[in-house]
Amino acid sequence: MENYSGVDIDVDERDPHAERELRNGDTMTVGELFKEWHTRHAVPNLSRAGTDDIIFRCHIEPEFAKRKVRELTRVEIGRFRDEVAKKATLLTSNSVMSLLSRFFNWGLDEGLLEFNPAARLRKSAARKPRERVLTRVTITVFWNALAHMETMTGEHMARAEKGRMLSPASRSILRLLLLTGQRRSEVTGAMKSELDLDEAEPVWTIPGERTKNSLLHRVPLCPMAKAEFVRAIASSPTKSPFVFAAADNPGAHVTPLSITRGMARLVNELKIPTVSPHDLRRTVGTEMARLGIPVHVRSLVLNHSPQSRGITEAVYNRYAYDKEKRAALALWEAELMRLIGAQALEPAPS
Repeated sequence: MENYSGVDIDVDERDPHAERELRNGDTMTVGELFKEWHTRHAVPNLSRAGTDDIIFRCHIEPEFAKRKVRELTRVEIGRFRDEVAKKATLLTSNSVMSLLSRFFNWGLDEGLLEFNPAARLRKSAARKPRERVLTRVTITVFWNALAHMETMTGEHMARAEKGRMLSPASRSILRLLLLTGQRRSEVTGAMKSELDLDEAEPVWTIPGERTKNSLLHRVPLCPMAKAEFVRAIASSPTKSPFVFAAADNPGAHVTPLSITRGMARLVNELKIPTVSPHDLRRTVGTEMARLGIPVHVRSLVLNHSPQSRGITEAVYNRYAYDKEKRAALALWEAELMRLIGAQALEPAPS
């Protein structure tokens, strides 16, 4: 008989896995816990796993990675929250706190921790719904700026100065965000196997594990969207499963954060109101409403949560509404073509 944590255990009846979990709970660092969570849970299940990794490395790792979880106090985490808010933004602080709570709670569920030291700590500020959209003039300026980059030389890529071009992959992603209205992570993580481009009616099928509501989503592709995917695939490394492979790693895809940063730089140089990749999605929804497309069709195109549709619609109705979605996207694409074709490339409004 041996004594382990105050309990007599027969050596022959020990559970090595249980003993390891007990030791982990006592000695596991924040960095070790995050790695376990990210590898076992986030990467297989969450479309935002890459973003979570960046948030951890930028904000949490320098402060807490080597600290034992059991030694953390609510007071110091609260102070850390406030420091992030001061050095970055209130919303960044909220994202950091959300990530801490999520992987601490996962540790609780897995039996790795006895408590969550970040539980019930208030966030820095309430997240307010965003209402930003691109105006029709701004849509034209934005699209034409991307088009102008197609004629720029590669030397702009190496110069961190005004006028520095975005990569071809980034340009395609931004155009597809405005053409399809899908989420940033869904476009950046698009896989070649998800695309049926040779069909009479091309479609992009996003599997449930990559959508926010965990439901498979079919996105009919109209001519401009199809052409953008065809061009991107032609530029993608043959062995990469991704449409938009990372420049330094064909086994990974362009990160959503890099698209946000690239767009921020572009809108700043164009001197147009600050907008983000998600605002492109909101713009698509707004313009579809302006075109008279019914709200339930817009919701289907954008793959909003089916909760408001009721049990019968959410659970039993498996009709994909491809016909209605294709008609809506075709109407929007025709309107977009009218907007960008109505004006030649011109300076951004000041």
